[in-house]
Amino acid sequence: MNRCFPCLLLVASACVAEVDASSLVTEVLPPDDIGLLWDKSFNGVGDDVVAVVPVDVMVYDMELDAPLQGVEVTLAPHEPDVRVVGPDALELIDPVDCYDCVGALDTYRGFYVTTLEGFDDDVLITDVDGIARAYVEVDAFPLTDAGLETIGVEVEADGHVVDFLIVPE
Repeated sequence: MNRCFPCLLLVASACVAEVDASSLVTEVLPPDDIGLLWDKSFNGVGDDVVAVVPVDVMVYDMELDAPLQGVEVTLAPHEPDVRVVGPDALELIDPVDCYDCVGALDTYRGFYVTTLEGFDDDVLITDVDGIARAYVEVDAFPLTDAGLETIGVEVEADGHVVDFLIVPE
């Protein structure tokens, strides 16, 4: 029995060496561009009218055709009036149940929202299905003479950078 143990260790270490992280071909899939019903009257910064958009980013290995768990993902909106909120850091309150609610009206779903403390918006981690979940909270779109402009959101995972857009409609 003692002779087999070193052999098993040798075989196990050989298997681990074959699945070297540097050999993985990572693909990062952000959401498709998101159309958001928005009116210029919603566009006041700090006016307690926002849109909280759910965002899923998938990370997987193309060669193995398998999701990658435990990958760090960052979302970086290109505009100052947009922020990332973790899925566990958001409380939704039905307007029917709301009397003197503290929070902002989410035009995306028609709920009041409040953000709970304790979310590090710099790093998300993919789950067993290779998905990193978050919300992007839009307080205002950039406004030019031509009207409301799109918002770009940069996604970075495993050294790959991709973008998606939030488009006012």
